[in-house]
Amino acid sequence: LHEGKNDIVVKVTVSDAAGNTLTVDHAQTVTLDSHAEASITVDPITADNTINARESKHISVTGQVEGDARDGDKVTLEINGHTATTDVRMIDGHLGYDVQVDKSWMHQGHNDVNVSVSVSDAAGNQLTTPVVTHPVYVDTKIDAVITINPVTADNVVNDREANNITFTGKV
Repeated sequence: LHEGKNDIVVKVTVSDAAGNTLTVDHAQTVTLDSHAEASITVDPITADNTINARESKHISVTGQVEGDARDGDKVTLEINGHTATTDVRMIDGHLGYDVQVDKSWMHQGHNDVNVSVSVSDAAGNQLTTPVVTHPVYVDTKIDAVITINPVTADNVVNDREANNITFTGKV
């Protein structure tokens, strides 16, 4: 048998002691379904896949699943040793998932979001997809330093210098 539909025909010819012969055949289609198939994707987490301070208040990881995936199959998400599991469900007309992520799961800089889906097809075959890794960056801090140069040589403004004071410095 090969994967998918197979046409089987059985033909039997019998004879009895009196010499009567009968041939009977029967055709049947048998389907071989020996494995489940599925795939999973990760949508962009932000427009540029860099989470800023404002975006870090609500982090949602979403994506789609395809193949033999069905409502209720399990999606596993892992970020920096933290794991969440959610159900596959219909989202905007397709099967997908939506996991709310605590911002403490991510650190400044590069983070990998890892997802997989475990499915069971109608024939009872089970499969967990290979992990799909989606990079995301966290940049929630801003640094700045400002210095003011001395206003005068001794940093004291006298009457002569008071008419033209210039402040300079570095940012």
